[in-house]
Amino acid sequence: MNVAPWNVELARIAKQVAFDVVGFAFLYFLFLAATWRAHVVWLRVSGTVVFLLLVAFCLRVTPVLLSSRLVAKATALTKASESAGCVHKASTVVVLGGGIHSPEVLTTSTQMRVVEAAKIVKLATQEERILTVVLSGGFDNTLGVSEAQVMKRALFLEIGETGRTHTFLLEDKSRNTYQNAAYTKALLAKKSSEQIVLVTSAVHLPRSLATFERQGFDVCPVAAPSPELRTQGLASFHAGAQTVAVLNEYIGMLGYKLKGWN
Repeated sequence: MNVAPWNVELARIAKQVAFDVVGFAFLYFLFLAATWRAHVVWLRVSGTVVFLLLVAFCLRVTPVLLSSRLVAKATALTKASESAGCVHKASTVVVLGGGIHSPEVLTTSTQMRVVEAAKIVKLATQEERILTVVLSGGFDNTLGVSEAQVMKRALFLEIGETGRTHTFLLEDKSRNTYQNAAYTKALLAKKSSEQIVLVTSAVHLPRSLATFERQGFDVCPVAAPSPELRTQGLASFHAGAQTVAVLNEYIGMLGYKLKGWN
């Protein structure tokens, strides 16, 4: 494997950091220029506070730090599943969607969930076990296709022809985690009391686990990697979006608890 010399790598990082700093400084300069004639102290103060919050949200380290507790818990849950061997015992796998970009393209988060599910399906094929695989994700009205449909096509590409001997069910009505669990329970009917392998991203696993258990499932949790948190550089607006997504997960956990959904 070719590795760039340390001075080349250092130069690349310095260039990226300089670009980020100059970019945010330029945005702040534009704000000051736009409000220069507005002799209102509160406007500049509040604008500066908002700008600093924006910078804090966009720091690449922010979503990593905020998600560390969720990822650590998901990792522990996955290791416990491995120790219990429940992946080898359960006859049902439920894969939760995490968004799609187009009728043919999954988000990175969803793709990683599909890849993780494919490993489980391939393992069952090798062990000559037949699985029921539920792909859970509702319709995107703007794209005219459901997450479940796109996930199924992606999963088939991963497992190949030999893996298609299993049963694949599409749950294509859900729009949130609670509906993932409720509609999957209705879809599985009599099998809902049996143990399932639940596959989702590490950040999403704690909330989804609690939600599915609330619906009466015996869950064997498996976390897929969260590549969206593996970032480089100092800051970016993409990191800001990741920060919002992680905060949304914490808000979702609180909201679900208040509603009695988990």
